[in-house]
Amino acid sequence: MKFSALLCSCLLPLGAAAVRAQAPATGLTVEYVAQHPELWPKQVITKSPAQVTMKVNGSPAVVTVPAGELMNVVSVEGGTAHLEYRGAAVDMPAVRTDLLAGAASAQARLSRGVARAAPAAPAPPASDAALPRESPVVKFLGDSLVAFRGDAVIPQSSGQLVGKKFIAFYFASRASPDCNAFTAKLKNFYRSHRIDSGKFEIVLVPTDRSAAETAYQLREAEMPWLAVNFSRPEIVGGLRQQFGGGSVPALVVLDDAGRVVIGNAGGAEKAMEDFGRLLDQS
Repeated sequence: MKFSALLCSCLLPLGAAAVRAQAPATGLTVEYVAQHPELWPKQVITKSPAQVTMKVNGSPAVVTVPAGELMNVVSVEGGTAHLEYRGAAVDMPAVRTDLLAGAASAQARLSRGVARAAPAAPAPPASDAALPRESPVVKFLGDSLVAFRGDAVIPQSSGQLVGKKFIAFYFASRASPDCNAFTAKLKNFYRSHRIDSGKFEIVLVPTDRSAAETAYQLREAEMPWLAVNFSRPEIVGGLRQQFGGGSVPALVVLDDAGRVVIGNAGGAEKAMEDFGRLLDQS
């Protein structure tokens, strides 16, 4: 079945994100925030010095991050904040940062948005066409996503993609030297555009021959983005048939309506450059 046929009209209301953002009665906790990406702040500040392991000149090294350091948030898992520090990925206990303060601000913004959107009086039922819709791409991906976190490949919710203006599908194979070289460039692009993290996400579509190769690719390249689980051939095959029929690496960018806004006709590097300009303009 072609991907275009799978992007059907069975869409979900976007209001779910606001509902999920309601904190437990005891207040926000790091564990609660980790489970609700809509509450993750874009940046955090370290509250006290912390030692982290990062690559220096290509080799792992223990570095002390001073208090008051501003760091980009990549993700939050359990009690750990996955951050970007001086262009490198580092892990730090979330309690060493002002993560909860940033999450509380995000929650307040969501609450204000819900309050402004609430009608002053009961309104007549809206037609289906007037209701806000979840991206058909998010609907299509469902529960097929995974990511490399720590030293493991773990399941991820496609709910992280709700509200993103753009989703970039990256078609790559571990066996391709060209893919390995482009992955390094795409990682730099991803990190340099984390200020735009609310606008987009990258999703790897594996073109490997086995699930083991895909898992190895995620670990070896330390890909910070999401990936389609190799064991979901109906999703992988649909995306490859619709967008990734050519050579790899390939990068194709869709908007939240499922329309291609940047194709791969000029190659992955040109698509990445065009995507950067699109993010700057949007």
